[in-house]
Amino acid sequence: MASFSIVVAMLATASSPAHHQPACAPMRVMTYNIRLDLESDGANKWSNRRDQFVGQIGLMHPAILGLQEVVRGQQADLEKAFQEYVGAAHGVGVASGTDAILLALMACGVGGRPL
Repeated sequence: MASFSIVVAMLATASSPAHHQPACAPMRVMTYNIRLDLESDGANKWSNRRDQFVGQIGLMHPAILGLQEVVRGQQADLEKAFQEYVGAAHGVGVASGTDAILLALMACGVGGRPL
């Protein structure tokens, strides 16, 4: 635990305004484990959780939303909800964290130069 605190303190110091200018404005990033879509989940199955979860997106207003354990039907529901939330013509989910980071960097105008 002590080594974790030291690393956190070092990161906080290294990222202070005197040392670093952010590449883009602050943004809210959220991540959730959606937990599959199994009929055996009974009262916790996706069809019973979907609207509440989509409501959380609207309540928290994330700029980037990371999800784990999403299956195809859930992905379609969530892409549609996110596209409506941002007022876009399309919503696109990606299947890798690397792709998500790349999209976030591109949205901030970072690209074509070393970070």
